[in-house]
Amino acid sequence: MKTRILTLFLAAVLAVPLAACAAQPSPAQNIVSSPQAPEVSAHGSGSIVSLGPSITEVLVELGVGERIIAADEHSADVPGLPEGTPLFPGFGLDPEELIVLQPDIVFVTGMMRGADDPFRVLESAGINVVDVPVSQSLDEIARDIRFIAEAVNEQDRGERLVDIMERWLERIREGVAATDERPTVFFEIDAAPSLFTFGSGVFLNELVELAGGVNIFSGEEGWIPASDEIVVSLNPDVILTNAGWLDDPVGDILSRPGWAGVAAVQNGRVYFIDANASSRPSHNVAIAAEQIAVALHPYVERNQ
Repeated sequence: MKTRILTLFLAAVLAVPLAACAAQPSPAQNIVSSPQAPEVSAHGSGSIVSLGPSITEVLVELGVGERIIAADEHSADVPGLPEGTPLFPGFGLDPEELIVLQPDIVFVTGMMRGADDPFRVLESAGINVVDVPVSQSLDEIARDIRFIAEAVNEQDRGERLVDIMERWLERIREGVAATDERPTVFFEIDAAPSLFTFGSGVFLNELVELAGGVNIFSGEEGWIPASDEIVVSLNPDVILTNAGWLDDPVGDILSRPGWAGVAAVQNGRVYFIDANASSRPSHNVAIAAEQIAVALHPYVERNQ
């Protein structure tokens, strides 16, 4: 049965400038369950350090990218990051280098805290450090977008961004709902010889299911190692990979010793999914969801 994924419509929706829908920034207020938001001017001039690429993507989409005065090195490829922005390592960070910049607010991911917490030094210096949890579900991604938006006094833009993401995902869900085909899927996060993938409880598993597929490791939980023997024995219909550091991740799988008998390899159903969109818990997971849906249902009619 033919179904529809309204690709062009959704792309047009996402192209609508968020600034056109947003109210002017209001004075900062305390944020429930987070540190106090920075004091910013009526034009939102409070400076920001973003130490997480998904956080940087959200901040840029919220229209405050020009306020970012430093970021982590993995944010270097985020479109809209000001040119020449100083980049810092996500781990092994020297907090004194950030103190010199005197930012109004520093966003960090939940995984960056530890026994030797470098951000305590920043907090002692009076710098506002905001922890953004590592999202493990689509609902948590929406929650964290709202959280970041509140921290920079852009709540209206945050709601708009969440609405766009959720509408895009819902259109994809509707687009594949009319077909009974549910191909089995192996999603390769790390390539051989150290295969790595995921089970349930990870937003990527939600994306596979939303796009009309069945993760062959959905019976497991979280991020998990895999093996050639198990993947071959489970014989997935489709193999997806986001191992973008390889020169040819698809070719690597198609030529992998012992995998010639896997249905996905036999039928040439091995696809690369954008590495950033599928690994960073931001609004851009909707891009990954559409790529997965097209890979799983190549004959789905798309609205032109």
